[in-house]
Amino acid sequence: MKLHARIALACLLAIGLSACTQGGEKLDGHEMPARSAPAQPGTESLEPGGAGPLDLAGMAFLPPEAWEAHGPSGMRKASFSFGPVDGDDNAAEVTVFYFGSGQGGDIESNIRRWVGQMDPPEGKAIEEIVLRSKLETSTGFVLHVVEVDGIYQRSMGGGPMTGGRTKAYPGWRMVGAIIEGPEGNVFFKLVGPEATARAMEESYRAMLGAAAKI
Repeated sequence: MKLHARIALACLLAIGLSACTQGGEKLDGHEMPARSAPAQPGTESLEPGGAGPLDLAGMAFLPPEAWEAHGPSGMRKASFSFGPVDGDDNAAEVTVFYFGSGQGGDIESNIRRWVGQMDPPEGKAIEEIVLRSKLETSTGFVLHVVEVDGIYQRSMGGGPMTGGRTKAYPGWRMVGAIIEGPEGNVFFKLVGPEATARAMEESYRAMLGAAAKI
């Protein structure tokens, strides 16, 4: 990436997202890294991490240094974990997917698939726990976000020993994001116990909001 683009990207990390439309539109309706040492909310840095910039679809993203990078795996272009914070037993994680220009499915079907991985808490309907927004980043990219708090149904894999079964994790939060890049859509998913996910979410949104064109 050119030097001026890297400088601009670093400066933009503190700016975050500027809302384009951010309403309360309601929608009808892998295995977590091992636990690491607890990290306190609000102490994470927004400087580039050891993994360096992540360049996808004509955009560059700078993962925060407080995130632990786990590299690409299978269809994932990158994955990161953070925490857990005090009171949680699991880390939160961010996974990143990019399939190429025009690939990976449309925005609505991906959002519905993500929402389908969450069940509402007892006494609530799915429509009550889903919040969608469409944003414009400070660098001019369109970003679609879906937020869901509830029971995360994590896949145990599709092998013959599991039969496509899932394991339920109540009290979890998911924030899925699809950013429209010059060379196609990039898919991000943050998921984890609610407190840890929210602690990771501030820097997650800042990273997305500061995506730079390359």
